[in-house]
Amino acid sequence: MKDSEHVRKEADKFFDNFLQWAKNAPHFRGQPTDAPLLPKIGRLKGSTIIMEEALLEIFTNRVHPFLSETYQKPSNLWEWLALGQHHGLPTRFLDWTANPLVALFFACNKDRKRDGIVVKLNHVSPVGLNTLRINQLEKEFPSGPIRQSDENANSFIFEPPYFSKRIPAQAGQLMWFSKPQAPAQIMPCDNGTSSNKLIVPCHLKVNIQTLLLERFMIGYTSLFPGMDGLCKDLELQVESSDARRWLSELPDYLREELLKNYVERYEE
Repeated sequence: MKDSEHVRKEADKFFDNFLQWAKNAPHFRGQPTDAPLLPKIGRLKGSTIIMEEALLEIFTNRVHPFLSETYQKPSNLWEWLALGQHHGLPTRFLDWTANPLVALFFACNKDRKRDGIVVKLNHVSPVGLNTLRINQLEKEFPSGPIRQSDENANSFIFEPPYFSKRIPAQAGQLMWFSKPQAPAQIMPCDNGTSSNKLIVPCHLKVNIQTLLLERFMIGYTSLFPGMDGLCKDLELQVESSDARRWLSELPDYLREELLKNYVERYEE
């Protein structure tokens, strides 16, 4: 295992280089492994358009008891499919973000033993990318998100409705695929002078996540608002350091309170 101080310095250097690399690009995706850019429905063996339509039909029929009373019901198939994507339904959408730091977080979030990646896209892209708002989609694609009259339609990115606090917190975007079994091909950008894909070394993942939290408050609590996010951030803080160092860095008042509780418990 590499020396912890050396790894922290290496993570610092990677982080600074990442910020330079990410400048001026509007779309990012982070993945914990260097896997093809495929939506979930495209990763399912034997998936077909009929299967997609059946999944969406079942979802829209059964989801109503779970919709918040304060949430406006989706008004078209694009919104229904985006809602399903947000909650894990296999769709032809792929999650992206406008925030490179969020993408970096997700590149570090799992698979600690394998390198992650962050991919960026510029406004002009080999996949014919356009950024659309969801209220434009019905007019541009009247046949809906699954069946298209033009099978060679280009992929594009759009902004989903804010179904939950997580979407604006993660600066969420969705990429639509006309052919979900065909991975998005991301080519070099900036006239070939830099790569659109950056490798995130596996041994730096924990330290990078710690830097994201310390410098920018990008962590589980901010990206997944709620108790689950809070507990995951606390787990990360302990994982990124040995226990004694972590305890030594706690605020004085908290250390004193913990020590007091410890003494009282064992004096009883």
